[in-house]
Amino acid sequence: MRIERSDLLRAGGLALALVVGGAAVLQAHDFWVVPQLFRVPQGWAVQVAGQTGMNFPESLSAIERGRVARAELVSSDSRVPVEKSFRSGSSLMMEARPDAAGQWWVAVALETRPIRMSASQFESYLEHDGVWDVLEEWRSSSGSTADSVDERYTKYAKALVQVGEGGPEAYGRRVGHPIEFVPLEDPFSLHPGDRFRARLLWRGEPLANHVVFAGRAGAGEGPTSHARTDSEGVVEFPVFVSGPWYLKAIHMAEDPDDPEVEYRSDWATLTFRVPPADGGE
Repeated sequence: MRIERSDLLRAGGLALALVVGGAAVLQAHDFWVVPQLFRVPQGWAVQVAGQTGMNFPESLSAIERGRVARAELVSSDSRVPVEKSFRSGSSLMMEARPDAAGQWWVAVALETRPIRMSASQFESYLEHDGVWDVLEEWRSSSGSTADSVDERYTKYAKALVQVGEGGPEAYGRRVGHPIEFVPLEDPFSLHPGDRFRARLLWRGEPLANHVVFAGRAGAGEGPTSHARTDSEGVVEFPVFVSGPWYLKAIHMAEDPDDPEVEYRSDWATLTFRVPPADGGE
C-alpha cells in the first residue's frame, strides 16, 4: 500500500514561531516517520519518509542527514541499522533491508538541539502543544516574568511495518527511546470503529496523567483529539477511519543538571495504519 494523495491531506501538528538569538525566526514542527508501504513484500527494502511539518503526514522541508542521531529497524529479536538516506523533495528518505519476515519498527532519533524563545512565545508553545501542566507551573512561578527561555529538545519517531507474510510480532516491543509509545494491541488487526490503546513510557516507566494527541491523514488542520494517560500510562483513542494515524506526546521538565537551559523536552510520535474495513490495502 502506497500512501495515496487522499492520505496526504492536511492534518495534525502545530506551528511555533520562535525567536533565536533575538534575530532569526524559526518554526518547531512535529517529526514523523511515514512508511511508503506499511506492508512490505519480503525481500524488498523498507523505505520511510522522515517528515517534519504541521500537517500530518506532509513535510515542509527535508531535515538534514546529519540531524539523524540513530535510525534502525527493530524486530522482535534483532536490529538492522538504516544505512541509506537521501533527500527527495521536502522529505528525508531512509531505507533498510530487513533480514526476515514479521513486524518491524522503524525507529529514528534526531540530535538534541538548543533553542531560545521569548517568554510569551514559550507560553504560546506550551498552550498549543498541550504541555499544559508545565504551563500552569510556569504561570504561577516567577519564571513567567523572564525575558527569554532556553530549552533543549530531542525528537523521537517510530512506525510499524509488516514485512512479508507471518513472522513474529513486534508491536509490543520497546525500541529504547527515552520516551515512546508501545501499542497494547496489534495495529494491523484494527478496523475502522475500533479503539486503539497504547502505553506511553518515559525512561521505561509508565507516564501517568500525560496529554497525548491523536491525528490522521485527511482530518484537516490540528490533531483529531487528545486525551490523558491513566495511572498505568495507557491512553485510548477511537480510530474511526482507515489510513495513516499518529500519536504524539511531549515530555518537558526543568533541567537542573544543565545550567545553560531552563527546560529539557523530549518529543515522541508513533505512526501506524488502520487497514480498510474490507481488509484490502
